[in-house]
Amino acid sequence: MKIILGVFALALYANTFGHSFAFDDMVVVQGNKFTQQGLAGIPKMLSTFYWAGYWDYNTGLYRPLSLIGFATQWQFFKGVPGWYHVVSVLLYVITILLLFSTLRRLLSNYSPIVAFVASLIFAAHPTHTEVVANIKSQDELLCFIFALLTVRLILKNIDSPSRGSVFFSCACFFLALLAKEGALVFLGAIPLMLYFFRDIELKALVREMVPLVVVSVLWFALYQWVIHSNAPPMHAYNLDDNSLVGAKTFFEREATAFYMMGRYLLLLFFPHPLSYDYSYNEIPIVSFANAKAIIPFLISAVLVFIAIRELKKKSFVSFGILFFFITISMTSNLIMLIGATMADRFLYVPSLGFCIILTYFWIRFLDVPGGGTSSLGFANPKFFPIYILLALYSYETYTRNMDWHDNLSLFMTDVRSSSGSARAHYNAGTEMLGRFVLPNRDRNADTRKSALRVAISELETAVKIDSAAFLYRLNLASAYMYDDNYAKAAEHASIAIGISDADPKPYSILGSADYSLGKYEDAIKYLTIATDKGLSDESAWNYLGGAYSSTNNFEKAKECFEKALQVNPRSLDGYKNLGSAYGNLHRLDKALEVFKRGLDVNPSDPQLNQLMGMTYEKLGDTTAAHRYYSLAQQLMNPQRQH
Repeated sequence: MKIILGVFALALYANTFGHSFAFDDMVVVQGNKFTQQGLAGIPKMLSTFYWAGYWDYNTGLYRPLSLIGFATQWQFFKGVPGWYHVVSVLLYVITILLLFSTLRRLLSNYSPIVAFVASLIFAAHPTHTEVVANIKSQDELLCFIFALLTVRLILKNIDSPSRGSVFFSCACFFLALLAKEGALVFLGAIPLMLYFFRDIELKALVREMVPLVVVSVLWFALYQWVIHSNAPPMHAYNLDDNSLVGAKTFFEREATAFYMMGRYLLLLFFPHPLSYDYSYNEIPIVSFANAKAIIPFLISAVLVFIAIRELKKKSFVSFGILFFFITISMTSNLIMLIGATMADRFLYVPSLGFCIILTYFWIRFLDVPGGGTSSLGFANPKFFPIYILLALYSYETYTRNMDWHDNLSLFMTDVRSSSGSARAHYNAGTEMLGRFVLPNRDRNADTRKSALRVAISELETAVKIDSAAFLYRLNLASAYMYDDNYAKAAEHASIAIGISDADPKPYSILGSADYSLGKYEDAIKYLTIATDKGLSDESAWNYLGGAYSSTNNFEKAKECFEKALQVNPRSLDGYKNLGSAYGNLHRLDKALEVFKRGLDVNPSDPQLNQLMGMTYEKLGDTTAAHRYYSLAQQLMNPQRQH
């Protein structure tokens, strides 16, 4: 059975081995300075908050174990994403095997078939794709692995008490907490398991849990020290983090959280479509007068009622329901607001309760033997419903994995499944700009034009959903600049400045757009603000120099073009502009010097050769002028060369 489970889990996710980094992988691997130090970065990971290696956004998370894992992987694999995906899949295989052995021990009075089928369903469930296909979610995998080890060691200690079992169960639980703070839900889930599947007195149950509570207190003290004593102040969650921040009352917040609970329950039964993003405003704020809130509330109430009614009977249904609600409690937003609205990965551990309930109904309604032994063979027709379910889940899992290939495939797929999310549209538009527009200098290329159309459409949708988001406006203004729609670029840059005037970038875009529209004085005004605010950008200095040139202030233009070359000493535009400024100042020898420096960077640039010819012609050297004019002509029309 273990071989079947291991091969099955491996086969389900083997198609991720060729994937790139995607989504949050940038934060924990690609762009994380501590991860990229390899093993040398581990001390910093132990003493800083979760995002410290990437940015100073302290949201109160402390998960050093997964970061240590990434640092170790970087030590051996550097920036090759395929190996990280292999590690994630192997961790998932270990999880499934460990889950099976834990369930077998927990359900020792039942046939091994019960634990086997529940583990199979869990392995195949499509909501787990984000956890396995997204490298960042190794924190979820490690947390569950060490939580399962904790359960196994507690069960072992109940059967055969020993200090070693207590010590190692505490160590495993501490590691689970270091992987992810969500391990705290097992302080409720473990007593639930012991109540349902072990005849244990209350005093003995408390005795088993006290060491884990002590470990939790020690972890919390460490957490408080790291988050509050040596880190930037904690940021309060905003609308971009969690849509529920926008709820006006406590009852609106709870109603919306129950609406999300309904979507979670639906995803358990029908896991399609899935999404990496459910942020503002995919989950709109609702009240208890809305059916989207009241129906999930009533369903949840009925489920809890059934669980409590069946509590004394210790039925699988009661256990599965209570396990689901206990393990999803920390991420449901019902008890407290967290740093995300909703996520497929939040169903990872809670889905086990659902898998156990499905297995129970299979046993009951098909009269599958549930005793300690069973001769039920895999060819038995009673397995056919399980095979059908596994086939459906496996197909959805396998195909969903492909969406996680890279940011482009993920963002462009999920913008349809999360059409109400401003962030999803923003990510899709920004990825199109970065992938197809910025690297492509041919402004008339069909690929570039079509990518711009898509990017602008996605960014326009993002600002319609969230009109007050600074970055959405900024990137939309940039997209319109790339599209040569300067009026629209200026419009959205102005709105971005109205949202936040601290960032110099919208001033730069506005000034550049005004220059392109012939508003040179306005261009000088806004580009000067941008540079005064600390923006040191080649393009901004070139535009500012161009605006000064257009107002015949060639001395100021020269200064700006020199600064552009300081930013990028290989800027051909900088050399052309600076040389032209010297020419306008009638310093032709200096102009020649600058143009020659440009030709040292790229001797095949026709415009630089043309400018050299023009300068020599002004100096009266017709021979040199003719030579450079001929070179420029040949470079512009290479097919005419003989």
